[in-house]
Amino acid sequence: MNTKLKLIAVAAFLALGVSSYAQQAFVRPDIGYSYTTAKANLFTGATNVKIGGAFSYGLDAGAAFGDQNEHELSLSLNIADYSLRQSGTGLVGPGATTDSAKLTVKTIPVMLNYRYLFGAKTDSVRFYLAPSLGYTWVKGRYYSASTSAPPGPFVTTVKNASSSKTDFTLGMGFGAEINLADNVDLDLGYHYTNSQSYQGGPRLNVHTVSAGVSYKF
Repeated sequence: MNTKLKLIAVAAFLALGVSSYAQQAFVRPDIGYSYTTAKANLFTGATNVKIGGAFSYGLDAGAAFGDQNEHELSLSLNIADYSLRQSGTGLVGPGATTDSAKLTVKTIPVMLNYRYLFGAKTDSVRFYLAPSLGYTWVKGRYYSASTSAPPGPFVTTVKNASSSKTDFTLGMGFGAEINLADNVDLDLGYHYTNSQSYQGGPRLNVHTVSAGVSYKF
């Protein structure tokens, strides 16, 4: 079995083991908005690229334990698709050149999350800190086209490349749980993750704000 898959399996086993001592289990679907930057471009070699924002959606499932249910351990899955387009036209000698490029990136992090909630379990609002670790599957595709009109016929150059990899990811988040009804909470939070990108060196930084609903049972 792949080493990374083994580590994910161990994380799942630990989460299930802790849940056997838990006082309350939960599932938490959420939607959010993520903004991503790369320390180095995945294909063009630039040193810093703002890939941009995208809506994300995910599911978090786990269990709470402690006298005040102040500790939570869970596994989460989240999906986001990013797309960056660039185009421009410039004069090159007696002719013209038009360039266009498109970069698409899909991220699917699978994370083991710990959350510490402040206050009593009967409080209507509880704030939390949430470190996490796991692996992110990243898939990218880069397409560029250049059409020039020098003296003579038009010349068109097309480049197309794609790559994918699974990389180690660390994260930290904070937010608030707002009680809506018995065993139903509104979750509002911010989460930052940093993961080694595919093709070796580049690193992805992802900032996510999200809203979810926790169903406890």
